[in-house]
Amino acid sequence: MKKAKLASLGLVLYLAFCGCPAVCPSNGGPRDLGCEDGLSEDFKLWNRFVSYLSSTEFNSFATERESLALVFWYESEVQNGGHLQYFENWGVKHAEAAVVALEAIGCSEHALILKEAIGRYGETDGEPIRSKSEYVEAALQGDLDESDKRFHEAKQGLIDTLERYLTENKAKYEKSL
Repeated sequence: MKKAKLASLGLVLYLAFCGCPAVCPSNGGPRDLGCEDGLSEDFKLWNRFVSYLSSTEFNSFATERESLALVFWYESEVQNGGHLQYFENWGVKHAEAAVVALEAIGCSEHALILKEAIGRYGETDGEPIRSKSEYVEAALQGDLDESDKRFHEAKQGLIDTLERYLTENKAKYEKSL
């Protein structure tokens, strides 16, 4: 029961943050993630886009959508736990592909930040982190702190860029998502 209440609270906070009503216009009850009543078509498309990006499997990094998913996950991981978390969860191979994807959608500042972070991460011993205490120790060394700081100070937001990209390429995605 507690999990359901926390999930509901999380949804209400999310909806409040994004400006969506927490009450479903159709039935007057609490809105769930599937309820799109009263949302703009652009918002519905963005929700489908994020759902797609968050479930994309990475094979060749050749498709445009895989590239957009790389940007989405880079942003999500760094926002959640910094570049160290990103590299530990995704590895350098994905990061190198994300640099190309960032450049392709016009995020040259973030591409440079990630490229430099790859270099800093590569300067470490290269051993995978195997425990919480090893992660804490690596984080406290601060090797990627400057990259994290520059990421958060960047002029261009990655989510804003992805939203703009989707708006500009709406016709390409409306029927396929």
